[in-house]
Amino acid sequence: MYDILTQVWSHIWLAHGFDYLFAKKLRIEVPKYMQGDIDKNIGDISFPKKKNAHYYFAEELRGNDSLESVQEKFGWIKARGGFAPGFSKKELDVERSRLQSEETNEEEFIFPFIPIELKELATITQELVYYRTLRTDVLYELMWVARPLLQEIAKFYEITFDELRDYSALDLLAGKIEKYEYGNFSALSLGKEFALFHEPVVKEEKMKTETTFRGSVAFKGIVSGIAKIVRTAEEIDKVKKGDILVAPTTAPSFIMGMHRAVAFVTDEGGITSHAAIVAREMKKPCVIGTRFATRFLKDGDLVEVDAEKGIVKIIKRS
Repeated sequence: MYDILTQVWSHIWLAHGFDYLFAKKLRIEVPKYMQGDIDKNIGDISFPKKKNAHYYFAEELRGNDSLESVQEKFGWIKARGGFAPGFSKKELDVERSRLQSEETNEEEFIFPFIPIELKELATITQELVYYRTLRTDVLYELMWVARPLLQEIAKFYEITFDELRDYSALDLLAGKIEKYEYGNFSALSLGKEFALFHEPVVKEEKMKTETTFRGSVAFKGIVSGIAKIVRTAEEIDKVKKGDILVAPTTAPSFIMGMHRAVAFVTDEGGITSHAAIVAREMKKPCVIGTRFATRFLKDGDLVEVDAEKGIVKIIKRS
């Protein structure tokens, strides 16, 4: 399994490099052949035509398959990271009710006319956007399928399954385990060399005292709401209707909270990011690539998301 994971990880990070290159290329080429809002045009021609696992998950929920069947096929979508619990039948039942009641109100994405000069670039970008979701879907479904094996490893070392994530895979293979506190360690790699540290190796940037910060616009609009910081799928339930979802990045496991939120703000992300694609699909204001929204904002802050200018403003601290 470790050998498989090391190969999968190369695909995980490769997409980020392509994202940067194609975003740069699109910003040069699109204005030559398409008039109007450059961000909207780039977003529209980048929208993937292939369907990802979440699409088929939603289709099965809209249908009449048993919740047990849907849970068996797609329960892993919520378990991003390998250690979070999958979808419960209660959660699936709530989502089924929402999808079935809103089915007639959901709008299909309308693909724009793409000038012939941009067709090849647009097709490749659409594949890249699809690939970005596919690559992590493959990783986390693999982690879900491998969960019984991981549970046995935890049992062998006399630790809980949840604690297993605090240990290095290399240490587990070597039989000399050392615990690294989750959220308070650093990892460095160079070629095949890999090292873990019990503290940050890069000094964290101090937060500024201003009440505004900037990012890139993924979908336009201006809304206000209460910020909810979501770092993992396990925290998505705290996003209520009308809240602003603030995350390092989003994933298919966040989708239920994204339906309830009125806007999204992320630390990371480019034109092919999950948040950008979902924002365009749901037509919700979205500001991506802010770098430190999850550290700048706190749960309960009243914020304004100005996705016309790419500005997030704190109206009132919690």
